[in-house]
Formats: sequence, structure tokens, C-alpha cells
Amino acid sequence: MLNYFYFHRYELSNFRKNGFNISIFAKSISFFLATVLFLPVFYIFFKSLFISHKKINLRGRKNICFAFCNTTINKINKLPNKILSETLLLYDDLKLRKSRYSGVIEQFSILERLGVFFSGKFYSEIYKETQKLDLLSKRFGYDHKTWLIFFTRFPLDIFVNILITKILNENTYKSVISGSTNENYGILLQKTCDQKFQTVCIPHGMSPSIYLPNKVFGDTYYAITKEEQIALQNNYPDKKIILDEGINKKVYSWGNYNVVDNNDLVYFTNSRDNKLDQMIIDHISSNFKQLYVKLHPLNKNSDFKIAKNAEYIENFKELNALIITRPSTIIAEANLNNRKVVCLVFSEADYKELNYLYSGNKSGNLRIIKSFNELTQYLKNWKKRNT
Repeated sequence: MLNYFYFHRYELSNFRKNGFNISIFAKSISFFLATVLFLPVFYIFFKSLFISHKKINLRGRKNICFAFCNTTINKINKLPNKILSETLLLYDDLKLRKSRYSGVIEQFSILERLGVFFSGKFYSEIYKETQKLDLLSKRFGYDHKTWLIFFTRFPLDIFVNILITKILNENTYKSVISGSTNENYGILLQKTCDQKFQTVCIPHGMSPSIYLPNKVFGDTYYAITKEEQIALQNNYPDKKIILDEGINKKVYSWGNYNVVDNNDLVYFTNSRDNKLDQMIIDHISSNFKQLYVKLHPLNKNSDFKIAKNAEYIENFKELNALIITRPSTIIAEANLNNRKVVCLVFSEADYKELNYLYSGNKSGNLRIIKSFNELTQYLKNWKKRNT
């Protein structure tokens, strides 16, 4: 919760210290009751009942990996075969779609799941997090978005973490691996593992460059860029921050690609501020004959309206195709895959994200474009050079 609150408030750029009329504590109680009585908890209750019980042998592997997003599953699959053969992967089947791997929830019977759902620990953990948010809100000011995200996401994280704790208490592993970085499920997992297991982070994306009270997941953390490594070493000197180019080229490889022409343009969406992404897509497609759009994992086709000369694409092949993106891990991945990339910084939020929040993305000779006019001129010149 501390990490999420600090991260979110930093993202909004200014901590608000003004007061408000209604007691924050009263709001925390009302929101807590709403949580107990409303959607998130009932969602957990009903969805967990429909997940089948398919317990597997959890012993015999050196490491265990918990995946909380599909990106982590994809990246872990690219690790060297020796590490893969020694690692058992379980995914968060309460949150993610069905996978060929086994899920955390699947390891427990319906009665065991109900036991967690009706346990005092589940609700006491939710209440503890509510209290933390209450104290932080008193200090920095009330923000409805923080509370909304807390009450729709955190009960799920707590429920799954209680089950993960049961798995770790009943089995022995040398290392616990995850792709989670500063998210709440990663922090909960780190607390569960402290003093018991070595933790290793193969990050699903770049970690924030600012110091976070609960740090990031992993006693050992595999940085994506030199800039990220330096930032994390400065923030968390107690952690082992490794930059392994061999591992990175495997984990962040884009694999097999569809073919596009050498001078084509590929725009990667960001998932934050879809309106700005839409404006960029409209601008490029109205000024150039062809545009490919690669969606962020959290985006879907229906988030955008694209012109006839624009096309969604999963992957691409040509080294000379130009990648266009707002600040994101795609910049680092493009560099690792020897792709030409330009970064669009069209808003204050994007400026802060690139220069402060995720400064690890400023790797290589990154070309930064700050206006639509500059973008148009740059793309025209690039097209001429590559035609």
C-alpha cells in the first residue's frame, strides 16, 4: 500500500496537503464496509468457486515462480533451459486467463478457499491496509482514485497472497522468482519470503527510479538498462542489482516477427492516457500512408478508433522499421532488439515519467520529440532517408 500510494501520488506530480470537511477516518470505515459487502470480495468468492481443483506436485523443483501478469509468463519462458527446468511456475488464476501452467487457486480445494474467505486474517489484512491509506490520506489529502483502485484490487492481492503463503510454508525452495516489481502483490510476496527464501525479480517492466518505502521485489534484481541499475543501486544499497546482457537479450527478445517494409512506422500504445494515444495515432495516420499499431498488454482494440490505413500488429520483423512510443519499457526493449526508436513527450506527465519516474528508459541515443509538428517533420525526413 505504501508503495502504491507514493507511486500514485508522485505520478500525479504534487502531494496535496489541503484538508477536507468529511473525516478521512469515517471514509475509511465506510469504504471498508463497502469492500466487505460489495464487488471485490464477492468477485473473489464466486470466481474462486468456479476454478477447478487441480493440485500438482509442488515439490522437487529448486525454485518457484509466481506470475501475476501474462508478461511475466512470457519473459520467464525465455530464461535459459537450465533455469526453466529447475523452476516451477504458478500463475495468479484469480486474475489471469487460463494458462497452460498451473494456477495458485487450483492448488486448493473449495473448502480450503472458503476457509480463507471466511477467515479473520483475510479481513484483518484488508483493514490493516485501509488504516495505512487512512493515515496517508490525512497527510497528503484525499484522492478518490487511490481509494477506488485500493478497494477493487487489494482484496484480490491479499486473498492470493494468503494462499501463496500456505504453499511456501508447506514446501522448500531455494529461490522465489517473480516479475512483479513495486506492485502490491510483489511487496506482499516479499514480506512473506523475508528471512525464509531468496527472492529474485525478473521484471515485467521498468521499475520506478524514485525511492519507494517498501522498496521493490527481489533480494536480487535483474535490471533492464544501466540507467535503471544505477538508480536502483542508489535507492536500495541492500539489494543486489544485476545487469546481465545475456539474460536480457533472451528475456526481452521479440522472437518471431511478421514482415513489414523497411520504412514503415510502428506505434506502441502506452495504456496510460488513451486519449493522447488516440491523438497520436490519428495524427500519424492522417499524414502518412501506412501506420502499424502495437497495443500495450493492458489495451484492447476497442480502446481506439483507427483509420483504414492503420493496422493492428502483434509483432514485426524489419530492423529498419521505426518504433514510435511514449515513455515506456518498449524503449529499452527496442534497444535490446537493435530497433530504431523515438520517444514522444507531449505532456507534463510523460515528461516526468521519462526524466524522473522511469529514468531507466533514457538509455542509448534516445531521440525525444516534443510536439506534433516536430514529429511530422522528423517522420518525413526519416521516410526520405529510408525510401
